[in-house]
Amino acid sequence: MMGILSFREWDGLNETMTYWTMNDLCSWDEKTEKPSALCEWEQSALREDENGVEIYRGDFIEAICIFNIDKETNRYVVEYNKDESKLSAREITKNKRGGRYWVNWVDLIEVEVVGDIHRGEKKNFKK
Repeated sequence: MMGILSFREWDGLNETMTYWTMNDLCSWDEKTEKPSALCEWEQSALREDENGVEIYRGDFIEAICIFNIDKETNRYVVEYNKDESKLSAREITKNKRGGRYWVNWVDLIEVEVVGDIHRGEKKNFKK
């Protein structure tokens, strides 16, 4: 749900992902299951991929950086960039110059979520 800040929580014990919006977190009642402080929380990047899938911290994405001369698809992980105080994409593998660079969202095209740090590739996701 774009536009409303949302989070997801990974329960490593049960290997499940639960999604919450700020509205959910501010208005739950006695009958609603409360989120766990023991689970790992990940914030939405407030962006969607080419297929309409919301992107969260901890997601693996494939995309083309507009500054990449070869226009090759690279793999990135969405992480918190403390230098810029925001969620950004960071290269997973070292590039030809031996670094792992942060990339701004506006510089990425053909973005697709291909997995996350908990479950790996999408083909391994539990339904």
